[in-house]
Amino acid sequence: MPLPQFGVTMKTTKYIFAFCLFAFIFVFTTTFAQEANQTTKELATKELATKVQQRDSRNGTDGTTAVGNKIKIRGTSSVVILKIEEETNGAASLIMNDKNNFGSNKKLFNADGNLMWGGDQLSTVSGGTTYSVGDFAQGGIVFWVDETAEHGLVCTKEDQNGGSLIRWYAGTNGNTQARGDGPFSGEMNTSIIISAQVAIGDDGTTYAARVCSELQVTEGGKTYGDWYLPSKQEINLMYINKATINTTAEANSGHLFAASSYWSSTEYSNSFAWTQQFNSGNLNANNKNIAIFVRAVRAF
Repeated sequence: MPLPQFGVTMKTTKYIFAFCLFAFIFVFTTTFAQEANQTTKELATKELATKVQQRDSRNGTDGTTAVGNKIKIRGTSSVVILKIEEETNGAASLIMNDKNNFGSNKKLFNADGNLMWGGDQLSTVSGGTTYSVGDFAQGGIVFWVDETAEHGLVCTKEDQNGGSLIRWYAGTNGNTQARGDGPFSGEMNTSIIISAQVAIGDDGTTYAARVCSELQVTEGGKTYGDWYLPSKQEINLMYINKATINTTAEANSGHLFAASSYWSSTEYSNSFAWTQQFNSGNLNANNKNIAIFVRAVRAF
């Protein structure tokens, strides 16, 4: 009696082989696509971090864009990366907590070569506008640019407080610890001064840092409200370029620098702060209760 046949026919073998081959291809392509997608995402995220650093060397990243890390964006405190997403154009975007906007979240991403923070364009990432000392732009007169010539500092075209003299302190002497110096440091000094004067004693009459902080300037249909009292080095850079600044100011309905002293935001001691003499060029420490000239600056 013959034994039952349990063999596999050639046709069945072909089906099994085809199924196995399809399964292998599916698993391979899925895994490869996931890995490629992850690689694309990582590269795009790294590119975004690089562009942030290129945009502004003082507000760069810590070198990585992992969730939980921080990125410094001008006008904010350090924002924390909450999530990494992908844009339809293959670029990466970072969802971050904006502490200056009552805890809401914003997106940092690339759009057609522009670096966007929420709905605001921070700057053109590549091929951006370049500036030179003396340009009338960004709400004022350019008096310093970085190595890219895309970012720098501007001062207003006229003295603040209608040209009237202003004191440095808010009515009471004390150490504010506003000791920053160099480009961009006046912004932090200004915030420190205002906060410290509230604690030390504020008689309600305005003073240099507050006047700059509250300043609103409209040029070319755009209003700029992020002004501050310049640091010692920033006011010295303005003195070095005063002839160029004066020329641009006059050409744009502004005013010349006075041949006198101007306040910096850099504190010298409990009762003195640094000033720049615009006649002799000297940097001196003057009593905070003395009223002298003020010229505000902003970064771009």
